[in-house]
Amino acid sequence: MAFSKFGLILLVALAVAGCVASQPQNVVISTPFDPSDAEYARRPGSATVYGQAFMRQVGGGVVTAAGSKVLMVPAIPYVHEAFTKGASASSRGQVVFSNLDRRLAAFVRITVADASGSFAFTNIGPGEYYIITQVLWGVPTEYGVNNQGGDLIELVRVNPGQSIRVIMSR
Repeated sequence: MAFSKFGLILLVALAVAGCVASQPQNVVISTPFDPSDAEYARRPGSATVYGQAFMRQVGGGVVTAAGSKVLMVPAIPYVHEAFTKGASASSRGQVVFSNLDRRLAAFVRITVADASGSFAFTNIGPGEYYIITQVLWGVPTEYGVNNQGGDLIELVRVNPGQSIRVIMSR
């Protein structure tokens, strides 16, 4: 199955950041997806994860993740392997996961960043999660638009009742 940016609820957005269209790199995830590993992500909790996503341009301007989807993905072995292998393969072109398990989507929470790049997830149960989003902009050139920016990812550990602020930038 072909995988593009924000495909299958952005599972591996990090893996395809800045890819140039070329021969797709086939990636096989050897760790089996076990829904019981991710079950904690569906349990309601008392924690909140909120933050802001932005990038600074070379000239000093700041671009936020305004309007971009922000995902909270359970940090389970299956996802960790997908990120690791996908990031490695993305340097050689577009990434194609031949065995991506669509059941993971049931454990992913999604919100959208506001104009300032701010986002929030509430009623989160304890566990480890990847927070994923994109900050993208175009720069006009004589040959068209040069896309810049990329994906941002943070790993957070959530405890009951916690309020965690995440600043996503690079």
